[in-house]
Amino acid sequence: MTTRMITSVICSLACLLIIVFASTASADSYFKQQTYTGAMEMMGQTTPENYDTTETWVSENRVYAALPENYAFLIKVDEGIGISINHNDSSYAEVPMNFDVLLAETVDDTEKAKEAKDAVTSMMGTMEATVTPTDETKKIKDWNTKKYILEIKMNMMSTKSEIWTTEDIDIDYNLYYLATNAMVSSMPGFEDIVSEIKKIKGISVLANDELELMGSKFTTSIELLEYKEADPPAGIYEIPKGYKKITIPGMGH
Repeated sequence: MTTRMITSVICSLACLLIIVFASTASADSYFKQQTYTGAMEMMGQTTPENYDTTETWVSENRVYAALPENYAFLIKVDEGIGISINHNDSSYAEVPMNFDVLLAETVDDTEKAKEAKDAVTSMMGTMEATVTPTDETKKIKDWNTKKYILEIKMNMMSTKSEIWTTEDIDIDYNLYYLATNAMVSSMPGFEDIVSEIKKIKGISVLANDELELMGSKFTTSIELLEYKEADPPAGIYEIPKGYKKITIPGMGH
């Protein structure tokens, strides 16, 4: 994956993590988002500005996200696994959604796994999230929205986001939270962050972000283009037939 794609994916999934926390209780939910990533320089690589589209289907036990560059990510909540799908070479790789299991599969030595967990705990301990509700409201497309400010600081990264959310969409927040945050919720030290982010009420319609990462500054925005309740394409929550299972480097024994 390119730096641009990784950044786009991170921003798209971060937006879902921050504000959606939801799914419908009956028909499946469909979200179509446009992600803008401004021009940036990172790790010696210059990347021009870019627009990407992400489409996400959500059911009670499944989440399928069609990502840029012909990749996808499937989460099977009831099985506790995430599946990274590469449609370019017809392959897929499974990723445990429980953080402790992920560490166990990534690090052979039990002591090293403990050290890695302690390092993550320390890192999360330096992470701060602050949500500031505002009284500002405006109409975006057909949705009535309210503005929130979200600031996140941790080690080499900081973000400030202006998020416009709507509560016009009838959703079940608990179901989506369980579906999309299975792994991050099990990460040590993440409880306080999730608790703070949950102060943002509703679905994100527009998020404008200013990010500083590893000394580089750039902007992103994520806009909700479409939301609907509908029947998903047949087989979308399963691995396509004929795809080859691979192991992500550093995982598996």
